[in-house]
Amino acid sequence: MQLLGGPLLVALIVLALLMPVGVITVWPRVRGPRAAQISARLGLVLVAQLAALSAGLVALNDYGQFFTSWSELFGTASPARVVGAAHYGASPQPKHLHALVPAFTHVAAVHSDSLPAGVEATPWSPQTEWRRRGEVVTVRLTGATTGLSELAQVYLPPSYFAGRRAMPLVEVMSGYPGSTLALVDRLHYPADLLSAITSGAPSMVLVMLRPSVTSPRDTECTNVPNGPQAFSYFARDVPAAVSAKFGLQPTSYGAIGDSTGGMCAVKLAVVDPQQFTAAVSLSGYFHAIRDATTGDLYGGSTATRQLNDIIWRMRNLPLPPVSVLVATSLTEKGADGYRSAQQFLGLVRAPMSADEIVLNHGGHNFETWNREIPSALRWLGRHLP
Repeated sequence: MQLLGGPLLVALIVLALLMPVGVITVWPRVRGPRAAQISARLGLVLVAQLAALSAGLVALNDYGQFFTSWSELFGTASPARVVGAAHYGASPQPKHLHALVPAFTHVAAVHSDSLPAGVEATPWSPQTEWRRRGEVVTVRLTGATTGLSELAQVYLPPSYFAGRRAMPLVEVMSGYPGSTLALVDRLHYPADLLSAITSGAPSMVLVMLRPSVTSPRDTECTNVPNGPQAFSYFARDVPAAVSAKFGLQPTSYGAIGDSTGGMCAVKLAVVDPQQFTAAVSLSGYFHAIRDATTGDLYGGSTATRQLNDIIWRMRNLPLPPVSVLVATSLTEKGADGYRSAQQFLGLVRAPMSADEIVLNHGGHNFETWNREIPSALRWLGRHLP
């Protein structure tokens, strides 16, 4: 029986409902020494609890698509591999476009081994290794225009400590509710970017954030009428705050994220193409979710809802001249699965362009995204001059 889908879920729900009846029926019939009776009855209770817990976990997995097969759940699946890649829309940029970009400028009088005030270094890299490995620092980013504030992990590449200040700035967003530490320790963004840079990719500053800047509310990166202006925070305040704090001169802006973060990344590029020219969606979705965590995001306005809907904008407004990478797997279903990605890609036309990476299997989890992130970072390096 497959891990996902109705049959297993229905069977477990029926079992969970029948177990209490079975316990009540069998309980008085247990015979033997008192210790044996206690053990048997305790076993009945544990089996009933296990049945209920299994039904809940399978229902949660069926909703979130975290594991798409038994082999993925138990870690016995073969490593996912790319089985599809395609380009949509405008002609792709030259494969080595970054080689055509003039050398980055250097800012004079920069103390390479020091950090700005209000920035906390992390144990990711010892200070003696900053010029070789870069460093991950923790900083609070407060929006000058929105008043919103969030702690971020910022990866400064080795070239920053060599005096370079002009390079692309990329916002990296987790899913909801998310953790910036997971972006560093579990998804390995700094380590993967460092590996790409060592292999010849251009340097980039990574600003790692949660999309839930108003946690526990999930704003879906939306400027909520008479509420938090989350989109403006990510689109304007974060780039300005990071640039000012670290003395950066960003040459371009991009975004990448998984799940809710993937939706936010694409939304930044589609809605604000003058600022964000490239975005990556890892198992992202393209219709903003509305549930108990979001509340009313649009103030009852149909127009506001439509303007915050990526698919509606793709169908009804001129397409922006941006580049998007969509990564998914054949076995991931639902709003952030393969079919949803194909719906989005089918709407891409010039001047917009899009590329896709399709894995043969993979769920809505870190293992899948870890296989996609190295390629995604190299893709960003080619699309962010």
